[in-house]
Amino acid sequence: MKICYIGDGDSIHNHFMVDWFQHKGHEILFLTDTPEHAPPCEVRQVAPRHGLGPLRHLYAAANVRKHIQEWKPDILHAHNVTGYGYWAALSNFKPLVMTAWGTDLNVLAQKNPLIRSLVSFSLRRAKLITADAKALCETARKLAGKKADVRLLQWGVDLTDFEQPISSENRDSFRADADFVFLSTRRLRFLYNIDFIIRAFAQVLPRFPRSRLVVVGDDLLLTQFKKLANELGIQDRILFTGWVGRKRLIAALLSADAFLSVPSTDSTALSLLEAFAARLPVILSDLPANREWIEHGKNGLLVPPKDVEALAQAMIYMKSNEEEIKRWGKINRGIVEESGNREKEMVQLTKWYEEFIRIT
Repeated sequence: MKICYIGDGDSIHNHFMVDWFQHKGHEILFLTDTPEHAPPCEVRQVAPRHGLGPLRHLYAAANVRKHIQEWKPDILHAHNVTGYGYWAALSNFKPLVMTAWGTDLNVLAQKNPLIRSLVSFSLRRAKLITADAKALCETARKLAGKKADVRLLQWGVDLTDFEQPISSENRDSFRADADFVFLSTRRLRFLYNIDFIIRAFAQVLPRFPRSRLVVVGDDLLLTQFKKLANELGIQDRILFTGWVGRKRLIAALLSADAFLSVPSTDSTALSLLEAFAARLPVILSDLPANREWIEHGKNGLLVPPKDVEALAQAMIYMKSNEEEIKRWGKINRGIVEESGNREKEMVQLTKWYEEFIRIT
């Protein structure tokens, strides 16, 4: 197949999908406004990242249509309904597959009536809409209309990544002298409430002074979060790793004892599936998408977003019940093997591509 993707070149999700289909022998064209870090395939820039004002969308849509007409793909797949999805919808190409990412439907479309109308327009142009949570699928149906074909699809993880042993030196670089490591791998942005994790950890330390918090990532708020740790006097018990490559990320997951992810809104996070693959118990925001994966007290804990006290108590529970939470981690590995295996999910997507190419 000739598959044309349009999306954010910086997104690891897009890298994984392009890599999988390329390795299966399919031809790939990737259209983006962020070509610098795009997947290693044929890449074409459709618009500058910034500038042009309101004309930027029309400029991008015209370029998308031009590149599609030149390259003649069998299928077009847009990632993120706002922006990239709108540009793809304006191309009038069929069959169009559109993947909702969460923030596009759960946040942007709910805050702004104009964006909501553009999202509905884009979704209705798609032959197939995919989303990675049942709750997000329902939101997509409400925005796209009753006739929309909306299907659940996970990004999935490569389970073999988590079956390779890591060196003691690698493990020690994360654990140091800690007897328990809490891990966060979400982006360092306000949405993900990393500051609440830091404040909650400050309440854990008086009871468990040898515990450690590892915060992976190098984003907009890293300096601010380091300053917060200093103000709380807990900087010696927090490791801010900065940016890490794929191998170091996996090593961090395999070195930790518990995983934390408490954003204000979310769909099924790839980072959650990675934590499951690493056999980690998890503490998550009590959100609809997370309830699809976690039964509170059975394979993880759910806490209200932005509730420092509840998060601290959940962290204390984890440290106080290490044998129990190890069993939770084993349960989570079984769940991701069944429902979050990238190979299975991408094989399913391949069948859907073929289905819509055949009937279009």
